[in-house]
Amino acid sequence: MSEKNPIKKVLILGATGRTGIHVVNYAISKGYEVVAFVRKPENYKYSHAKLTVVEGDTENSTDVAKAVSMVDAVISVINNPRASESPWAKVLGQPFMVSDSMKNVVKSMKDLGKKRILVMSTFGAGDSFNDLPWLVRLLVKYSNMKVAFDDHTAQENVLKESDLDWTVVRCVQLSNEENLGKLIVSFNNTPKPAGLISRKHAGLFLVEQLESSKYIHRLPVISEKHDS
Repeated sequence: MSEKNPIKKVLILGATGRTGIHVVNYAISKGYEVVAFVRKPENYKYSHAKLTVVEGDTENSTDVAKAVSMVDAVISVINNPRASESPWAKVLGQPFMVSDSMKNVVKSMKDLGKKRILVMSTFGAGDSFNDLPWLVRLLVKYSNMKVAFDDHTAQENVLKESDLDWTVVRCVQLSNEENLGKLIVSFNNTPKPAGLISRKHAGLFLVEQLESSKYIHRLPVISEKHDS
């Protein structure tokens, strides 16, 4: 963020996920050294001269502190997944796994004097819930999707209560589209978000904000449009 303290090394939480792999790739392509924080390093096949793989669990404060001590900034794309894409599928983690992990990250960053963090959340978390279409709001309230939305809201509150230079990026529904569309950045439902954002575009947006102050202490909703 500062010319005196440029960001050179970045910790990626959720590096093995479908969005995390793009965050790692973009960060490396832009010249950053990357620390990928993973549960099972033996299953992480990606390698690069600028990549260090560290084993750990985000719910373990000692593991998190060790990883944070190695870097200048953090990008988190951790999520609490379900067993399938079905809204009623079983939630695989503890109900507040993401926000509990963020408590560890925030404490470690504060203790170690680190400031910049970017976090992926979801459109519909916190005060953006009422901006969702009514049918989606109904689905969230009465399905297991509610666990993830509540967890992301709690995570956002952890960051808001910190003194870090945080940016929370609320993504609309994520897709695996390879071609990047036109980015739409929305606040208070203006302009109205499109329905999708590719994981690739979300990863790029997060990395691009590392050394920008434009969205510090803000919660942009990102989506994209493709020419028909």
